[in-house]
Amino acid sequence: MCRSWKAAGRLLAIAVAGLSAGSTSAAADELAKGFQVPPVSLAAASTEIDPTDDAAADQEPEVLRGEDETGEASPAAPGEAQAEAITSGQEPESPAEAPATQPAVDPVQAAIAKIKRPVPWFSWGADYRIRNEYLHSAFNLNKKSPLGEVDWLRHRLRAWSTISLGDFLDVNTRIVWESRNFFKPEFAQPFDDGEVLFDLLNATLKNPFDLPIVIVGGRQEIALGDRWLVFEGTPLDGSRTIYFDAIRLTTTLAEIQTKIDTIYIEQDAEAENWVRMIKTRNENLITGVPEQRYVTEQDERGAIVWVENKSLRATEIDGYFIYKNDDREAPGGLNAEFYTFGTRALHDLNEHWKIKGEIAAQFGHRMGRNVCGLASLDRLAYHFNDAHKNWLRLDYEYMSGDRPGTGEYEGFDPLWGRWPRFSELLIYTASSESRISDLSNLHRVALGHSVSILPQMEMLTDYHLLFADQNTFRDRPGFSDSGCFRGQLLTWWLKYVITPQISGHVVAEFFCPGDYYAKSNNDPAVFVRTELVFSF
Repeated sequence: MCRSWKAAGRLLAIAVAGLSAGSTSAAADELAKGFQVPPVSLAAASTEIDPTDDAAADQEPEVLRGEDETGEASPAAPGEAQAEAITSGQEPESPAEAPATQPAVDPVQAAIAKIKRPVPWFSWGADYRIRNEYLHSAFNLNKKSPLGEVDWLRHRLRAWSTISLGDFLDVNTRIVWESRNFFKPEFAQPFDDGEVLFDLLNATLKNPFDLPIVIVGGRQEIALGDRWLVFEGTPLDGSRTIYFDAIRLTTTLAEIQTKIDTIYIEQDAEAENWVRMIKTRNENLITGVPEQRYVTEQDERGAIVWVENKSLRATEIDGYFIYKNDDREAPGGLNAEFYTFGTRALHDLNEHWKIKGEIAAQFGHRMGRNVCGLASLDRLAYHFNDAHKNWLRLDYEYMSGDRPGTGEYEGFDPLWGRWPRFSELLIYTASSESRISDLSNLHRVALGHSVSILPQMEMLTDYHLLFADQNTFRDRPGFSDSGCFRGQLLTWWLKYVITPQISGHVVAEFFCPGDYYAKSNNDPAVFVRTELVFSF
């Protein structure tokens, strides 16, 4: 038995006991090429870490509620977890926080609702998102490198519809297009017109034969738990899409307050397997060469069994098994097979204090090496329950790293958790170690605060201390030979709702590198994003 499994056993025993008591680079070169033939690198850009963005779109819980980042309802798989995102600083309101009386109906909003649902069996909607994103020294922590300064404008347009056949069958579709204007670096092509594709195309069968099950088949969005390991199926196109090609069966056992999700996943690296693209890639405007675009670096197959139980007072306990098989298709891809077992627990100590923790152990093989990894995600939160919804959080996240010189691979693979879990900036920095958004080999301690300054405006601030679990890349340029302190990260969000149809946010992050990086790659890094979303 590997050390990670022994440690997992001890930690699981402690977690169960506590609950019982409480209840009663090569990667950088590829990125540089991406500006000339822009597939993987820059397109991988930002799924946001914000607690309000739909691919965490970005990170926001709206996805979990079947909404996009504007709050507009869009087709989503039933049974998606309503839990807060542990890394985002967003927690859902309790029923007690809902207003006692409903506000008067706005005639304009009522008219819009009527247009969007002209008949009881059909509804539709659309949105347009525009973002400006600026990065300084983000890719390799070297301001003098070709990617030392990056600036682009992103345009995303989506339209969706739902056809309901009685109470037993829904057919959901959503079409998405995203283009980008590149301002910096100068060698990037100025405009990328992107592809047009379905990011939702599924059928939802509800309670067949009066059984307590829901079946969703086709292209869909899936978010489990805190979206730590299962959320992002297409990490290389950023927040344009987060879909899975999957079959999901959700069984609800109301008598014992238990929900069971059984899921089969089959992802195609080129997004051309289950659902073909409407408009495929075009030639690069600079090179004239047809582009090969990927949404992930490998073809992937997987299976998930996730059990959620809420039978204990003020407590939720989850257990899960995740299988994932990777077949390399693009640079950075893996030939690998992972088996991951985990458990997650949430408990409200009282009306102010909340705790939760998750631990997962992983084994299998990766590029010819046996895998034995361990990871954990934990939070202690205090809610003031005041008029401005102030609350504080203390987070700890751990993902084991690979020890140099051993035949075994001790790192933990984040599976389908490659999105900005806590940082928009560091998903790019990760490319110098492994791949875009592959934030592993990590110890993270964070202190955060959230406040609703106005009913329509929320501000979130988090300070992170980051360490590497292992000095895995001590022989690689850009990394020190012995340091393990990654550095300090400050993240700040300001989210606002202008009208029910217009919303936006501003994100700013600053990273000060530590001795994990060599002096040649130790420049402070900055990420800034502004966004407006117009929805109908």
